[in-house]
Amino acid sequence: MKSYIALDVGGTSIAASVVSPDGRLLLPVQKYPALSNGSKETIVSNLVNIINKLIEAADTEKILLHGIGMGFPGPFDYENGISLMMGLQKFDAIYGVNILNEIKSRLKGNLELRFKNDVDLYCMGECKFGVGRLFNRCLCISIGTGINTGFFADGKLVKSGEGIPEDGWIYDLPYRDGIVTDYVSAAGIRKMMEKSPTLSQFRDVKELAQAAFDGLGEAERLFKEFGDMLYEVIWPFAIKFKPEAVILGGDVSRSHSLFERRIKESLKQNNIEVVPSIRFSDNALLACAMLFENGNGTEVDGG
Repeated sequence: MKSYIALDVGGTSIAASVVSPDGRLLLPVQKYPALSNGSKETIVSNLVNIINKLIEAADTEKILLHGIGMGFPGPFDYENGISLMMGLQKFDAIYGVNILNEIKSRLKGNLELRFKNDVDLYCMGECKFGVGRLFNRCLCISIGTGINTGFFADGKLVKSGEGIPEDGWIYDLPYRDGIVTDYVSAAGIRKMMEKSPTLSQFRDVKELAQAAFDGLGEAERLFKEFGDMLYEVIWPFAIKFKPEAVILGGDVSRSHSLFERRIKESLKQNNIEVVPSIRFSDNALLACAMLFENGNGTEVDGG
């Protein structure tokens, strides 16, 4: 069976493994720092080093590789492998850089490299291998360093139509005094934490969530406010798109019980379930094989 190197590149960390088209992780998932605020050389070298480690690990395990699939946040020219991110507090240094050429020129071996939006990959993997396979029509939300969405119906990603923003992505839509990802994301939570002497002492969102689970009222209130913002952002699209389920993925959604109440109760009245992912980020890795096995990766066979 064919196998593929898979990278899910986020603003904070990069998840990496080797995957098969039937939804198996052939090597344990490893997490690496993204170094997304570093120089061009730092960012590119980091990606190359991760890929070369996987090539070596696959060789040790006698795994025959057939390509490299990489999920990257947008904006990004996925066909040509050019980063277009600027002013998003991540990857500014590689704006306009042809990542495809930069990586391939430094790799050991000659593997084809393909890119896809990271949340599109998550949605594809979720709807093929995760809880999304139980539904024909889903709105997938990935909340990590940033936020984005994937709309899925009849076995494929849907990029236009009633209730669907351009490209199916909400991260850059206007919201309050900025855009959605400024508020409804881990970065947004950290900004909220900084306003509180008590909450600013926590190192990250994971620690804050644990404090909320332990009953710290101020932390609980922050997550409730976060849930209210998630509701404001997602509600109009869910009502128009009419999915059977809204699926919460991404690392922040591991703490979904702290902030899902309002959107869950509201959508339930419209016969829309709110369902947490089970494997969260791993589904994006599993979908990397689909970039090679399913044409351009927009369709999910058997979804």
